[in-house]
Amino acid sequence: MEAWLLCTITPGQFSSEYVASGSQASGREFSLFVPSSAVRVEHQPTRDVSVPGKMRVELWGRKGDLLLVRLPRQTIDGQEYVTVDGGQVETREQPASPVGSP
Repeated sequence: MEAWLLCTITPGQFSSEYVASGSQASGREFSLFVPSSAVRVEHQPTRDVSVPGKMRVELWGRKGDLLLVRLPRQTIDGQEYVTVDGGQVETREQPASPVGSP
């Protein structure tokens, strides 16, 4: 089962990546460079405008409404796992298509 974390998406340094930013359950913000294949957006972000999106994550644990998720890459400050509110995560039985694919 796939899990998708709601986040804010901006362009990365390369055309094959984005920067995903989100908020942990504690309120602490995090950001990481994510391959474009691990991101879903309705509209492409620009250098001037970020867009809401979803980043593929792995669920590793649950305690009440808190979820421990493994990110596709480490955050800019070196975290591989973050704890988020359950409402920030969507699960899907089938894989979604990549950005820009029909």
